[in-house]
Amino acid sequence: MDPQEVDFPAGKTIMDLVTSYKQFLSLCFPQCLPGYERRLASAPDSARSEAAIYWYLDFLGYQIEPEDPSHGGPDFQCSLAGKLVLVVEVASLEDSTVVGHAGFDPAKKIGQFVVPVCDVVLGRMQSKVQQLKGHPCPRILALTGSHVLAHLVMLGDAVEEILVGELEQLVDPVSRVSRTGTRFRNSVFLQQRGGAPQPCRQYASGLLLCHVSGRSLELAGVRHPEPAMPADLSGVFPDVPFVELARWPVAQSPLTIHWRRCGAAIPGSTRRIPYP
Repeated sequence: MDPQEVDFPAGKTIMDLVTSYKQFLSLCFPQCLPGYERRLASAPDSARSEAAIYWYLDFLGYQIEPEDPSHGGPDFQCSLAGKLVLVVEVASLEDSTVVGHAGFDPAKKIGQFVVPVCDVVLGRMQSKVQQLKGHPCPRILALTGSHVLAHLVMLGDAVEEILVGELEQLVDPVSRVSRTGTRFRNSVFLQQRGGAPQPCRQYASGLLLCHVSGRSLELAGVRHPEPAMPADLSGVFPDVPFVELARWPVAQSPLTIHWRRCGAAIPGSTRRIPYP
């Protein structure tokens, strides 16, 4: 599924967004600026991604309050008409992680294989429980990557595996026929108990995946089937395609997933994935 592409303002680059974000912090939340400047010096890719997500949330019309350095919390609390409607925590993929999962051989300058970043996404989600849990509104982890190969491992078909787990060949014990399915390995929101898929990591309502390039964002997402705080992600992030389970709960194999955009299922996006 093609992601949504959102262009930066005409003539602007990611560094212009960083400058604008610093101006916002300086004027409205000066206590947050020193910490951001330290992150910009020590982890520039991560800090630039933070600025990009701030710009995107502002572009959507949210009133944004950044993390209070005195007591922590999510990176952004987003309000509409003075009411808290969304919290967003930002995490990023290092270039070395992207290159490794893309199977890129620097000597040959070609990709040998592509492995979706399911394991890394799971690790980032598990590390953000304290920032996301307990808020009285939907909670989103925004995971960014800025390497030129990031779209290979975190967008497109990779998004489906982040939801259902890494795909592998399953052999039917009776017919001995092999088929592609899942054992929910490294699924961000599902685990198998008692033979059926069950929800996990319910402190998050969903996952926003974002490739940050020099002049635009590419966006797609994953909706949790049963979060502590449900969210209509098509309303929260208009035009962003989200993959979700078409039916929940699931009583027996296969899983049925589809993509949704602007509140409607995308025709032709349904896929059935067996599990043991």
